[in-house]
Amino acid sequence: MIDKFFFLAIFLPLLASALCLFYRGSLKQERLITLSLSFIYMVFSLYLLVTFQTPQEIAVGNWPAGIGIKLKLDMLSALMLAVIGIIYFTGALYSIPGKTIENHRNYFFLYHSLFLCLAKAFVIQHLFKLFVCCEVTFMISYV
Repeated sequence: MIDKFFFLAIFLPLLASALCLFYRGSLKQERLITLSLSFIYMVFSLYLLVTFQTPQEIAVGNWPAGIGIKLKLDMLSALMLAVIGIIYFTGALYSIPGKTIENHRNYFFLYHSLFLCLAKAFVIQHLFKLFVCCEVTFMISYV
């Protein structure tokens, strides 16, 4: 039943980045948001991998077939979302001490945006939108 909601793999990093923008002045709040939502993402993505049965597909919006965005979860994308979830949470744990760049005021927003684009790249079905996700990921990694 929960595998119908695999779009939460995109929504959770989006929610985390929006909350980090909202609490941009408070480093303690940003770290709490980062740890909690990255842990939830990791558990959710591992659950998707363990309970996978059949490929799922969701059409976003009421657009025609050639224009609209389709998200698809198959076994490979579930595996990649689980790997991303583990890296997402361990990276959040690593950023707790805040000795280097983690004290920058936009760090956590960019961190969540990076994993948002990585998750989108593995579930999106349109080639041009995949290219856009990769370009945004490259742009975030250079900041």
